[in-house]
Amino acid sequence: MVAAERLARLLDPAEHQLTLVSRSHRFIFYPALVRLAFGECEPDDISYDLRAALRARGVRFVNGIDVRSVTPRRTHVTIATSGGAVSAPAVIGATDAAARLPDADPWPVRALTVVIETSEPSPAALTRSGWPESQPFYTNDLPLLWGRRLPTGGLLVGRELLPDVDRDATEPTRAIHAAGLRLHARVRGLHPALVDLSVVRVWAGPIARTTAGVPTLHIDPEFPNLVWAGGYGGHGLAQAFRMGRRAAEAIS
Repeated sequence: MVAAERLARLLDPAEHQLTLVSRSHRFIFYPALVRLAFGECEPDDISYDLRAALRARGVRFVNGIDVRSVTPRRTHVTIATSGGAVSAPAVIGATDAAARLPDADPWPVRALTVVIETSEPSPAALTRSGWPESQPFYTNDLPLLWGRRLPTGGLLVGRELLPDVDRDATEPTRAIHAAGLRLHARVRGLHPALVDLSVVRVWAGPIARTTAGVPTLHIDPEFPNLVWAGGYGGHGLAQAFRMGRRAAEAIS
């Protein structure tokens, strides 16, 4: 989205048509995630429908579809989607850590980050633990432990970081389950008043980065106007804005 907005400023709309292909029409205002993490707002407060804003900048918006494949041709790139095909002479691919390029991996350091949701602590337990106002917290212990109250009353607590595991259906499940148990034990160990908390659910999501720990642009070897951006390592909060501008400049 940042790259599309940047390109709309850099390129002559009479000569170029910009198209943003996205699964969703809603976008999160990432700088406000700090407020969300500290319980000062809810997800809907920082999620916006940007279709009208993009149209005002001359950007065509295609959403509600999944990208199936990206194929470089001699003069253009073809993007096959669940809703048909789109072709363009230049393409920026904003990848997440679940994506892997077929011929190379520009972001080879991969891991799973794990968080849990706990049952709701009683008001008495919160008072005894010194946490009556449910202020979001993080500890100085390593690995870092952080938590906040959810609207359901339970706690959202993270995180465990797992080395990338084989994508076999069994092994990741076992590793994630074990990580959830470790998080549960750490939460219960914060104070005796929290010992009765149970685990409601466990989440895990992939992160990816370079060995240097910085995001990069990867120019496709088959087509120089196909640029892949990624490798944020779970820290795309601010870095994606800079990468979006760099990607736009790379193909403009």
